[in-house]
Amino acid sequence: MCVCVCTCVCMPLHVCTCWGGRQGLGGWGRALEVQGQAWTMACLPQSVQALIADFRGTPTFTYKAAHVFFTDTCPEPLFSELGRSRLAKVVKTLKEIHLAFLPYEAQVFSLDAPHSTYNLYCPFRVGERARQIEALAQQIATLCATLQEYPAIRYRKWGPHPSAAPHLDPNLPAAFDLTLTPVLVLTLVPAPIPNPILGVVCALTSRVCLALPNPTPEAPMSAHPTPRGPEVTAQLAHAILAKLNAFKADNPSLGEGPEKTRSQLLIMDRGSDPVSPLLHELTFQAMAYDLLNIEQDTYKYETTGLSEAREKAVLLDEDDDLWVELRHLHIADVSKRVTELLKTFCESKRLTTDKANIKDLSHILKKMPQYQKELNKYSTHLHLADDCMKHFKGSVEKLCGVEQDLAMGSDAEGEKIKDAMKLIVPVLLDTAVPAYDKIRVLLLYILLRNGVSEENLAKLIQHANVQAHSSLIRNLEQLGGTVTNPGGSGTSSRLERRERLEPTYQLSRWTPVIKDVMEDAVEDRLDRKLWPFVSAPAPTSSSQAAVSARFGHWHKNKAGVETRAGPRLIIYVLGGVAMSEMRAAYEVTRATDGKWEVLIGSSHILTPTRFLDDLKTLDQKLEDIALP
Repeated sequence: MCVCVCTCVCMPLHVCTCWGGRQGLGGWGRALEVQGQAWTMACLPQSVQALIADFRGTPTFTYKAAHVFFTDTCPEPLFSELGRSRLAKVVKTLKEIHLAFLPYEAQVFSLDAPHSTYNLYCPFRVGERARQIEALAQQIATLCATLQEYPAIRYRKWGPHPSAAPHLDPNLPAAFDLTLTPVLVLTLVPAPIPNPILGVVCALTSRVCLALPNPTPEAPMSAHPTPRGPEVTAQLAHAILAKLNAFKADNPSLGEGPEKTRSQLLIMDRGSDPVSPLLHELTFQAMAYDLLNIEQDTYKYETTGLSEAREKAVLLDEDDDLWVELRHLHIADVSKRVTELLKTFCESKRLTTDKANIKDLSHILKKMPQYQKELNKYSTHLHLADDCMKHFKGSVEKLCGVEQDLAMGSDAEGEKIKDAMKLIVPVLLDTAVPAYDKIRVLLLYILLRNGVSEENLAKLIQHANVQAHSSLIRNLEQLGGTVTNPGGSGTSSRLERRERLEPTYQLSRWTPVIKDVMEDAVEDRLDRKLWPFVSAPAPTSSSQAAVSARFGHWHKNKAGVETRAGPRLIIYVLGGVAMSEMRAAYEVTRATDGKWEVLIGSSHILTPTRFLDDLKTLDQKLEDIALP
């Protein structure tokens, strides 16, 4: 059998299994022989050769028909090899369906390539960098083409005083055959894909770059590593432009429309804001994923009440309307909102209740078993909020104030922090604080000071008792941060931030840098020296943009949804995107009254733990790390 992932494409599950998704599911062997077999695979020589081998050396074929779907463009030599094989006689379908991205949320996408941070920023992977950039560029360009966007492309240029961007006049490459096919993809292997997705191209991309043999020897690690963010953002932006030009040559109408011409794609790297993924966020989604053991978007908890305790697993996705409503609320507002909604629900069913809490839900369920599905949703989110608050009342509460002061450089009253060391020493010396939480505080202190002396760094690491993680802390330099400064603390290189006057919670004062970027971009105020174009921008128009469609139509096929054609701001963050940054995309979209739609994505979704785990690998050889 072929070595590649076998998936079923373009049909419901019951048809999919009959048609030949996998032989072991329910005894469909006869159906396989009659109707054929489907293969979905990357266009790799070993994959194509394994497929051909399935049809070699037997007097009669095992399968009556072959349906082959390539996840990217099939090179001419491999196509010719297929044509010369016995397989060609039974091929009924041969398509390039371009599986390139995972629609994670309504306005969030993932390329499902967590290994790319390692390939791009680890000095040992210099030989892989160009290949990784090409792979990401193809995925991002496919995303844009799937959305019918041909955006102006910009990238974040490093340095406080960047020179003007050079004028670029790229030539369109020759067109190549490409079909963007609306598909339904059902994976038959474990993968973090929420639900079957109809009408879009979804991601089943993978760890190909790390799985392939390394064609180039690993480069020696420099004693003074050079930050890779600035050069990588520029290289990726140019590579995306080349891929998009090829799409445009194949489909000249791509990106056309009075408002589509205003769409932009911004490329930035994790080093532009290393603060956001370090903080303890107190909005519901970010807090839950940080503090609780949520894997593959699944929350597990024990239920009690009507019978013995049992574990329940709930998927946190956009099929849960209550989750969508609550996920960006501050934790202080979540329980209150759930309680209000539960009371409203009970009143609508003419059931009076003095309480609306977890304990009371068991009694309500006993009286109203017919509403178990609805009541279980309220129960789930009350449990989730309660779990978050239990962790918060432990060591997290005291950490939040310190983190916010370090991130902002000022206290809750707006007074500048004069002695940050006094803030962090109690945390570093507290044996009850986990090592990773100490490292988060330590990195925030280093970022505030723009580096510390080697001697002070050694003392801080020793006081915190995190010597085992000293390389993790130093690896922040691979993202462009300054960890050690020979003369002590340096001059801060932070960008000037927007002044925000709206009321907020004292422990939630920080706003992700990317929100400033989003707001400046939609208002056409983004610095063209810091954010040079690699393709000519559309002329500024004074006309009002049409209201954009929700990007969320890709995750489910809802009837009666109106599609509009306003401009989009698409942001790709090299090195992972934090959940606070995801929230910012929704906030800025709402603030424009739908005139702009902001989409954000990355190779993977970050939690603080995942961010530190990524940093940990950046000074290690491939054989010394566990592949994600």
